[in-house]
This record gives sequence, structure tokens and C-alpha cells, in this order.
Amino acid sequence: GEKKAGGGGGRRPGAGEHIVRSGEPYLDMFWAHEEGLEIPSTALVLLWVSDPLLPKSVRTALHALVMRLLADTAYFRLKCAEALFAAYPLLADHYAHGVGVYGDSAFDITVQIFTTPSVVEHLCRPGAEQGGTLMHVLLGSLRRAFQVARRQAPLTVALAGVPPEGNWLEHSLFLHSRYHNCGLSDLGHCFRAPGVSAFLLQDGNALGELMRVLAHLHLMDRFKRQVGSHVEYENMHWVSAFNASLAIGDFFISFFKGLLDAAPGGDAPNAEWARLLKQTVAALHRADTQEALAPPQRWGGGDPPRPMPGRAELADSQADYRKFNVLRGENSIHIPFHRLVGLATSAMGGADAARGLSVADVVASANLGLSDVALLCDLPLRNLALSSLTAAHVFRRNGLQFEHMMASYGRPPYCRLLRDPDVRCVQLAFLGLAPHARGFEFGVGLILDKFLVSRFLLEPAASAKELEVGLTEAAHGRGFLGQMGESCLDTIITVATELPAGLEAAVRREVVHALVEQDLPYSGLFKATQVLDEVPEALFAEVVGDVCERTGGERSVFCLKPEFWASYDPSFWHLPRNRHETAMQRVESHYARRKPKAKGKGKSKKAPPRPLAPPMPTCRSGFDAIRNGVLFNDVTFAAVRGALVRALTPRGAGAAA
Repeated sequence: GEKKAGGGGGRRPGAGEHIVRSGEPYLDMFWAHEEGLEIPSTALVLLWVSDPLLPKSVRTALHALVMRLLADTAYFRLKCAEALFAAYPLLADHYAHGVGVYGDSAFDITVQIFTTPSVVEHLCRPGAEQGGTLMHVLLGSLRRAFQVARRQAPLTVALAGVPPEGNWLEHSLFLHSRYHNCGLSDLGHCFRAPGVSAFLLQDGNALGELMRVLAHLHLMDRFKRQVGSHVEYENMHWVSAFNASLAIGDFFISFFKGLLDAAPGGDAPNAEWARLLKQTVAALHRADTQEALAPPQRWGGGDPPRPMPGRAELADSQADYRKFNVLRGENSIHIPFHRLVGLATSAMGGADAARGLSVADVVASANLGLSDVALLCDLPLRNLALSSLTAAHVFRRNGLQFEHMMASYGRPPYCRLLRDPDVRCVQLAFLGLAPHARGFEFGVGLILDKFLVSRFLLEPAASAKELEVGLTEAAHGRGFLGQMGESCLDTIITVATELPAGLEAAVRREVVHALVEQDLPYSGLFKATQVLDEVPEALFAEVVGDVCERTGGERSVFCLKPEFWASYDPSFWHLPRNRHETAMQRVESHYARRKPKAKGKGKSKKAPPRPLAPPMPTCRSGFDAIRNGVLFNDVTFAAVRGALVRALTPRGAGAAA
């Protein structure tokens, strides 16, 4: 099925005649055809284009022949790659519409082509092809696939509490993760080739396509939860959206790994990463103004007004984005723009100094304004607040599926691609606050507002019950502000403590806390480090040999050396509350066994005092400003004072006393 484009010998692809007769109207004209895609009419191109239309036996034999030729002939590999490059948009459109299965499609053998560095570099060369570079074609195919899912969302019965815009997550593209083979997996294959990741940043059209892809996934699977109300029906949209977010996160990690491997020394890396940051923030502003999910008003300019301890809010009438109540509005944990920024921060912070990267220089080159900082902090802090509310069982009547989603968001191993990048995004935004007078006070006040505890902590004389009633739509409070205040302070500690560090320091911290909780075999220790990026085996073995010792007996496991027990941090972010309780019990037992024995009968000798928390771990240069600015400002001191006043004041007594 071809249609002549006229002139130049090119042809525009259309659906096969026997497919059109099947009665599916959307197959008559694919997205690639609507965008005026022109492909050369060579034999190899026509072979690729006809692949979805061939009988299975013929297609299988053809794939076997192509595989043999790819292995034997370098010239054929190059020409076959060029033909696939030309036909890729149409093949991806077929696949997005549900034509074919992965094992019998052309995408089963594309890995043999897109893992060849010379071929990928040839197709990524700017101006090499009329249709754009390989990065542009693959990202454009992925973007069209998401458009197909949005336009062909299944028509389901409208149910109470089920937003109709989430129906597109029931499309086969999401239910069967077909987006992997519409460009996402092949992009990951391409990033394995040296220097290919840099082509994406150098190609403005490809970078624009990436931002349009992320715009499709921004704030998908929205939900609204209420305190004290029952959810009558729980849909499973969250599973499809959750898997898509994980896939995009893996794509980001592959991209940044390839970008770091290709980064030369000097100022060039900082400029490239700053360009990526500016493009992402600009795309986030565009997506934010187009969304109906609590569109914010922007900061009016100038320095933020000084927040006075004891006041409910900052004196900022223009910053309505700070007053969003997660208990009353729509929310979504899927924020790919922020995850891109967060994972980029992790990659830059974990890179060694020889690569010439400086996060502070990147942020300075990006020239982030206060409105950019507020936008980068807004949605990640909402997600962190929702995670804390769920852990406090505020939404216990809202269904188990919601609790499963939020638990997976904040716990290993999925937190590596969800919660952790959100924290990293907030940390990078706080770097943008450093040049502004009283900027960190503004940032900490923003955290208090998102966690709904501004008045609870800054006005300890106010009634907690009345504050809860004002925050919820229920007729009475649920006693959650105390836990939210604790979670808010814990988040402030996390932002100031868990800053990007070197890979060795991060692995050491993970191993120490895993062994404080329980003794583990070698495989269990290695599993504990899976929340980090790829850890070399040699580095892991070196850390294990340094901090661990092997126990004897039939079941040989590793335990922590005595000198490392003092490194346990009660606020370590990769251990949930129940595991911290177990770890604290083991710490107390360890020091009780090591208490010095008293001389004489009936005498007891007390153990020497020890700090409740160890010194803060080291971090990369440039992040020290966050640590000092977040911990040592008037708003943080006032919040800690308010928490102590409420904790030490008996119930029923006046808090001001």
C-alpha cells in the first residue's frame, strides 16, 4: 500500500489494502502519513514497510535472512539501517495501532542495528538525512505513539471518582507496554554507543521532540483523595502510568550515563547540561500553563518578603501556587520534567571531578528565577506530602490500590526512579535560591506550606483540631497534623542531608544501613545497593571488605564491624519507618552488649553518652550551600521550636504556656 508523493521519486506510506478492508478507519491513514512523511522507494525500504503486512511464515523467514546478512556483511548492515531509518515512523505507527506482536515484528531485530556504534553515529550525523537525525526520528515516533493512545482512548462507562481523561491509559499501548518498541527501547540501545547521547543535546529538533514526549506523560493518572470518605471504585490506571514512569526513568538514566561517558573536559559539559536544564524548565512552564491541575500564578519579581516566625504564611499575595491544598485538589505523582531534572542532578553530583562538571555552574548558567524555582519545587513537594499523608493512614478509606501506589513511590527499589529524583529536583531548585536574599527561608516556607503545617508549626498556640477542620472537607479533623509536622521536619532533614555524593560514599552508606538492620549474605548486600545507579563489582567488593566481617557457622553472613555502628543515621531515606524501628533496636542492643562492666558486687556502670545522629555525610562541592541555608534560617528554627512546644505541652493545656 503506497501513495505517490509526486516529484523526487519519494512515496508516502499508506495502509495496506487488505487492512483497510478490515473496517478499522484509523488504519487508512497513519500519523506518519498525516505529517507528510516521504520515504525513498528502494527495495530495502519497501521490504521494511511491508513487514507488518506479510504472512507470519514469510515474515519469520525474512527476519532470519536479515539476521544472517547483518552478521556477515558490514555494507548490508549500513544499508539496512538506512532503510529502517526511513521506514521507522510507519513501522512504529503500525505497532502503536496494535498491528503485530513484538516477537514477530521488525522491532525484534532492531537491537542488532542500533547497538552498532558506527551505524548509529552515521544516522545521528546532523543533516545526514532529509527526515532529520536518528534521535529526532525515534523520539518523533514515540511522540506519535502517545498521540495515538490519546486519540483512541477506549470508551468506558463513566464512574464516580474516575476522571474520563484517564481512559487513554487503557489503550493497548500502555496495557501491553508497546511504547517500548515505538522508539523508547531503541533509544536506549543507541545511547550505548560512545558519544551518541551528546547528539540529542546538539540536535534542537530532537530535544524539542523529547519535551513534547514528556508533555504527554506530564500529570497523567490524576486522582483526588479526601479524608474520611470512601472510594466506591478503584481503577487500575495507576499500574499503566506507574510502569510508564519507570520506563521513562530508565531511559533518563541510560541517557545521562551515555552523556557522562562522552563528556570532555573544560566548560563544554557545563554548557550542555545548562542548555538541557533551561529547555526543561521552559517546557515545564508551557505544560504548566496548559494544564488545568491547579495552574499557579507566578512570583512578581524581586526578593521574597521575609517570613516572620510565628506567622501562618509568607507575606506574598501573588504566590498562589504556595496555597495549594493536596487534600482538596487533584494530584498526580507522574511528573517527568521534574524527574528529568532530578536524575540529571544525581548524574552530575555523582560524576567525578575529572569530567569538569559543576552543578553550581550549571545552575548559574541556567539563570533560574524565583518562578522557576517555585515551579521545580511545587509538584515534587506535593508528592512527598501525599506520601507522608498515606503513611499516616489519612487515606485509609480510599482503597488499597492507592496505598500500594504511594508505598511503591517512596520505598526501594522504585523510589530510585520516583521519590529520590523528586528530592533531587528540590535540591537543585534550592541551589537556585542561594543567590537571593532570604531565599532559603522562602524555600523552607514552601515546604511547610505543601505539608500543610505552616500554621501548625509556626503558630504553636493555634488549635490543631481547628486547623485540621479547616484543611479538610470532612466535618472533623483526623489527628494527622502531628505526623505531618514530623514528616515535614524529616523532609527538611532529608533535603539537607541526602545530598549527591560520590559513588563509593553512597555505596558505603547503603551497605552500612542495610547491615544495621540485619546481617545479610553477599547477595543481600548487593541487592541493597540496587537503589543506586550501576555499581561496579570491584567497588562493591572493596566497600564490603572495608565495613563488614564474615560470621562463622553453617549460614555464613556478613555483619557490620563495631566501629561502623556509630554511622547509623535515624533519618536515612532508604529505610522506611518500620525498618528504622528494627535498626534502632539492634543499635541499642549492640551498645548494651558493649557497656563496660562495673567492678564490685551490686555496682553498675553506665555507658558513655553518644549522639543520637552521626555527623552529616560528605557531599559534592557546591551543595554545601543547601545544607547550611536549609538548616540555619529563621523559618527552620521557628518550625523546630513550634514542634518542640507542641510535643512538650500537655494536651488540653494552652500551647502558649
